[in-house]
Amino acid sequence: MTGVKKQWAEPALLILCALMLTLLSLVFFGDNYKVLTLIICIGTVVFCFVRRKHFVFSPSALALAVYLFVCALSGIGAVSGKFFIKEFAKLLMAYSVFLIIYLSVNKERAAVRTAFILAAMAAAYSLLSVELGSTANFRPIFDTLTGLSATDVGFEAGTRLIGVFGNANVLSSTLAIGSLLSVHLMVSGEKKYHIPCCITLSFCVFGFVLAFSLGGTAFFAVSCLLYLILSGKKRSSVFLVMLEHFPISALFAFGAFPFFGNAGASAAIPIALMLAGAAVSLLLFTLLHRKLMPFFEKPRITVTAISVTLLAAAAYLCAALSFAGSYRYDHDGSFSRSVYLSSGWHSLAIVSDGTVGLNIYSQTNAEIMTHTETHISSHWLENGEAVYFFVPENSQVQRVALWAKESRRLDSVTIDGTTHLKLDYLLLPEFAANRLQGVLKNQNAVQRAVFFADGLKLFSQSPVLGNGPGSFESAACSVQSYYYETRYVHNHYIQTLVDCGILGLAAYLGALVFMVISLIKHRSSSFAVLAACMFMICGHSFMEVTMSMSVYLPFAFGIFAVISANEASDSAKVPAAVWSWGSAAVYAVFAVLTALNIYADSLVDRAGSDYEPFMNALESAAAIDPFEYNDYKISYVYNSLSSPSEEISEKAERFAADLSTVRSNSITNVLLQYYLEKQQYDAAFDCAMFGVLNNRSDSEVWNNCFGIISYYLTPQELTSAQAHRVMELYYAFEETNSLLMTPVVLSRNNISYIQAVSALVN
Repeated sequence: MTGVKKQWAEPALLILCALMLTLLSLVFFGDNYKVLTLIICIGTVVFCFVRRKHFVFSPSALALAVYLFVCALSGIGAVSGKFFIKEFAKLLMAYSVFLIIYLSVNKERAAVRTAFILAAMAAAYSLLSVELGSTANFRPIFDTLTGLSATDVGFEAGTRLIGVFGNANVLSSTLAIGSLLSVHLMVSGEKKYHIPCCITLSFCVFGFVLAFSLGGTAFFAVSCLLYLILSGKKRSSVFLVMLEHFPISALFAFGAFPFFGNAGASAAIPIALMLAGAAVSLLLFTLLHRKLMPFFEKPRITVTAISVTLLAAAAYLCAALSFAGSYRYDHDGSFSRSVYLSSGWHSLAIVSDGTVGLNIYSQTNAEIMTHTETHISSHWLENGEAVYFFVPENSQVQRVALWAKESRRLDSVTIDGTTHLKLDYLLLPEFAANRLQGVLKNQNAVQRAVFFADGLKLFSQSPVLGNGPGSFESAACSVQSYYYETRYVHNHYIQTLVDCGILGLAAYLGALVFMVISLIKHRSSSFAVLAACMFMICGHSFMEVTMSMSVYLPFAFGIFAVISANEASDSAKVPAAVWSWGSAAVYAVFAVLTALNIYADSLVDRAGSDYEPFMNALESAAAIDPFEYNDYKISYVYNSLSSPSEEISEKAERFAADLSTVRSNSITNVLLQYYLEKQQYDAAFDCAMFGVLNNRSDSEVWNNCFGIISYYLTPQELTSAQAHRVMELYYAFEETNSLLMTPVVLSRNNISYIQAVSALVN
């Protein structure tokens, strides 16, 4: 009995650590991340001091430290300190994970434990994601911790599991790494990890299938193939574990999807199927793995089996996309299919057992980018009836939507008498079929190209040190060709250029290159899985926001730490000393700055609603807060309008001057109102021009700007000089609009005002 307890003691402790780290990562979504950041910074400073003698030179570790330092320096000129603090805090948390793993005494044991902790974390994320999308019993606790709403997590109806991160693609990449690490631990020599990792692997694959990220699936498939190629003597074991778990977990996931979003007892079916899949996988592994291993240990048989499996997978994919039957509406509902037709007239006919509704939509490249579409046809069709519709010029893809109000069987949909739409895919789950529609003109892929281009435009404005982490969210409107909202570029390499410039990207790429060299040079027992994980991290971050997410960064930096630890050397004491004290200094400085930020916020909260204490608190907060001082300044400026005090007015004037060149979409309107109230009209128009040009694609900024001006300066009250300034602003609007893919539309009241001002000028 003692032996059993000892056998399970370490895995149980590691699972507990994994759950704690999972909770830590998720809390970074919430409002308490600043306090958490402060605790992490102080703890890491202490850790660096205690372990300073264990800092040993490693090129990749030192390059990663330089990357951290450059990111910190870029914050000096950050476009928005408010965004910088959270984005940099994520990086600090991840780097703390890196240091803890890298500086472990037993490097080999640290690698195994790290792999298990990350695998257990991924499994916990998968389980929680499925729970939030089905029974949702933990939603109140989760919402309190993270601040995410019900629409941010759960599932996207008919398409995929969004998951605990609010982003299915990030969930997919995380579970891919968890799956790879679970496989590695199951084929390792330590049997105590076999059963726990059998469960983590099943959970990870189950969630991965439901997340159904096209990019994540592609990179995971290549990562698995790379893992098999590099596994050497363990190739047969790796392949057998994959073969035992992947298909079973996928089948249970396929069966679970229809029950997401259901109420009552059926809401628990996804969780039940997840647990059942893990139980079946565990049973098969326990009963069959040892019996099958002697057969698969023959290299020729393993290679043949892998080849047959790949061919079978390719054949299944081709068959799944080819074979389709009638679509049955059980009660009512709708579905859509994408087609690619040339411009001109086309016909569409159906065969059904009753009336079916039809809508046809068209998308140009611009509409694909902006997630809009043009409705080109709408009909109710009877069995055998045909309709004609016109596809406009420049249409890139068309969407045929069909629905019914009652039970129906739709047997066929034919376009131009030759093209038959695939209706109900016989070998493909409906959620996968929905995701694959329009894949040749995928909206997300097309829009990512726009993000990349706009990111490079921002990078060109500050190429050496960048604009500071978090800058893309606040500055993208100044370079957009149409309005969209996103925090990140969806490409970590361009994101690094935007945030930290050439120096930051050089340091990050240098760290990656040194890691690859270390993997090839040292080839530890974890070589194959680390290479596969490295490919997954670096490849998927080329087109996703993975490396900007607090929940994903510990995975990436944990892998980085294990790789870097393999190349550690005592031969370079000076760089190691600089690294240890330098890291401690960065954390110490950020701890002080974060403490000032928290203290400034508490000052304003404690001041209450009494005017004079509140204004004094705002002034003090603006003076000591290194990140959100502009928020306090603009609040002071706005509230100063209700005070007759000359002292307050003078301070507000200084704050307003400081804010007049700040690139923000929230400051412009308040500052404009302030200057108009003060009858400082030249300053008001200068402020308006600066603000709208830095938010050129945002219709709300333009409309609010003209609306505020029209409120304070009616056509009857305008002087000739003021009227010309209004028209100057309007001419800037027209010029900017001519450059936008989707023009900004002014409100009717603003158009009437401009027409009246134009009449005065002319």
